[in-house]
Amino acid sequence: MNNKEQHQWGKYYYQGLRKNRNWALEVLHNLKSEIPTFQEIFDQETFYMFAFLVVVGTILFVIFLAKVVGVKIKEHPLEVNRDWGEPVPAHFFTFPWQEAKNRKEQEETRKAKKTKAE
Repeated sequence: MNNKEQHQWGKYYYQGLRKNRNWALEVLHNLKSEIPTFQEIFDQETFYMFAFLVVVGTILFVIFLAKVVGVKIKEHPLEVNRDWGEPVPAHFFTFPWQEAKNRKEQEETRKAKKTKAE
């Protein structure tokens, strides 16, 4: 057998055999471990208080922008100039394929009447 040292596969993933680690990933990993999770910060009551304060703060910020800074919302008039057509109530038992068939039959009868009249 080999006289080499036994290879431990897990060392690669636990930084034993990794020589060139990216420093940005190292910093990101350290920061991630320092930041507390959502569950550690909030329980149900404190989350509701936080959400309420965010809403109140947003309303106050908007009032500040409107009164002090002078931000104004401009609304332009909406003009729609088009033919709205004739409102016709829908028929319960009429389907598109039946309408196409009926329309085709009506056109054929009109053409037949025109040819008879001439």
